[in-house]
Amino acid sequence: MIVNASLLLFWFFIGICWGSFLNVVGYRLIHGLSVFYPLYSQCTSCKHKLVLFDLIPLFSWFRLKGYCRYCQEPISFLYPLIECITGVVSVLLYIYIPYDSPYFIFAAFFCSALIVIIRSDLEMMLISQWTTIFLVPLAFLATLCMHLPISFFESIVGACSGYAFLYCISFFYRYCKSTEGIGQGDIDMLCLIGAFLGPIGWWLTLIIASFSGTIVAGYLMISSSKNNIVNLKIPFGPFLAFGSLVTLFWQQWLIALFMPSI
Repeated sequence: MIVNASLLLFWFFIGICWGSFLNVVGYRLIHGLSVFYPLYSQCTSCKHKLVLFDLIPLFSWFRLKGYCRYCQEPISFLYPLIECITGVVSVLLYIYIPYDSPYFIFAAFFCSALIVIIRSDLEMMLISQWTTIFLVPLAFLATLCMHLPISFFESIVGACSGYAFLYCISFFYRYCKSTEGIGQGDIDMLCLIGAFLGPIGWWLTLIIASFSGTIVAGYLMISSSKNNIVNLKIPFGPFLAFGSLVTLFWQQWLIALFMPSI
């Protein structure tokens, strides 16, 4: 597929601007704040109202060297990270999904929810149900209107089976170890993924998430001291989001790789 470089830059710019908004959504959801009030952005440390020059995606964070202009407190690296991720995802959406189709809108909405989850889970290991369970009916509605590449039945089966799979693992782990092994947010998240991508989609997502998560966990365990290994906690949500995005854009290739008989 031949793509115009200027269009890619345009979609990347649109993406980082949208990512700036998703940063606000992710932060406010996990801190119990209103997503839409106040309408202006403020420093999370000193609460000073930020001006336009402080809010330029990517540029402002690097221009300020990661510190607030007013109180000199550090600004989380998650801000440029989420903006960059959203920019890349925006470009992939443009390349792989026709932007003039209804599917593009729902795919973009799904990706936005995943990116908010990445933000909140990395920051506080929390996943708001506003970005998971409450969005499942939207997937059902999209399939009824034939705006997703799966049927209504596949969406329901995907949501129920994805939720049940992780819930059962969590239940047996808690029964054997008397402690939580999988967070409720991860269970809700796989339900959402199943609703948008179907049963095959959440299964492929889980394979990718488990594989990538194992690699990262192994690296952190090797590079950490013995005392830190005991307290090492790794959020699973970002890996599920990564697996979902890979599945969304390259599902047919993944099916041919992992499930050649289908």
